[in-house]
Amino acid sequence: MRSTWKMIFFGFIVWLFPFFVSLLIFPLKETNLAFFETIIPLTITLITVVMTTGFFRKIRKGHLRHIQKRYLQIGIILGIIWVFICFFFDLLLFSFGPIKMTFSVYMSDIGFSYLIIPIITIGFGNMLERKTY
Repeated sequence: MRSTWKMIFFGFIVWLFPFFVSLLIFPLKETNLAFFETIIPLTITLITVVMTTGFFRKIRKGHLRHIQKRYLQIGIILGIIWVFICFFFDLLLFSFGPIKMTFSVYMSDIGFSYLIIPIITIGFGNMLERKTY
């Protein structure tokens, strides 16, 4: 159960960091949309790599011993949970919150960028399980 809460907490950070970055650079959306839309996926990639590394480091150091040696499975689970967390919080903001956006517009503008997350987590899990690093 402890590992589930860590997954959720780390996933929240994966959503929160790009959200804050997007708030900070939001004026770029009006002046340089291409640059804005380049920075956000890079931010998602950066925080996902950092948080995936941190999560797997906790497993390897024995803090989450009960899930050790199932790295690929954990990578798949992490990716799925983190994508759903990102979708959940974004959809609260973009569907019901201050920024109204249809689901199709959301997916084409933001949603598909989150597919970076499971690509990274599954890649890390596969690498650790096969010990090809």
